[in-house]
Amino acid sequence: MEKIIKEWRHYLKEEMSRKFTSRVIIINHEGKILLLQNKEDNKLYSNQWVLPGGGSEPGEDPKMCAVRETAEETGLKLLEQDLHMVGSFLKKNKKVYIFTCEKFEGTVNMKDVSLEHQNYDWIEPSDLDNYHIMKGAESLIRKAFAASDVWRTQQLL
Repeated sequence: MEKIIKEWRHYLKEEMSRKFTSRVIIINHEGKILLLQNKEDNKLYSNQWVLPGGGSEPGEDPKMCAVRETAEETGLKLLEQDLHMVGSFLKKNKKVYIFTCEKFEGTVNMKDVSLEHQNYDWIEPSDLDNYHIMKGAESLIRKAFAASDVWRTQQLL
């Protein structure tokens, strides 16, 4: 029991130090977005599908946070100038910034994914309802797809 309390305190201290969260809707050349599935043992969001991203570190702005977190979680390299703000919302009194990115380098590395997540998937916009996605993000994901050049091009083919 003491170990559980110690782990929980560490988790809460870490979460309290994070000023905001950044998430990225990564859209590939096929017009699909990348989702990551949380591990079953995730204390708050077990098995939930999320966008790449996470909490800020001291001195980071939202774009810096998005680039770092995406690299840590997926192995993909993003550039700040390729991130476009879709919107933001409050979740548990912290701001969550959502960006889109249609340019990236690399491929998803399961070794990087498996450190925090159990799986990943590239999904079609029409499949969004089949995934348990973090609250507040779904409408912003749909908004991002509507504005995506890649997605619009795919619809015309």
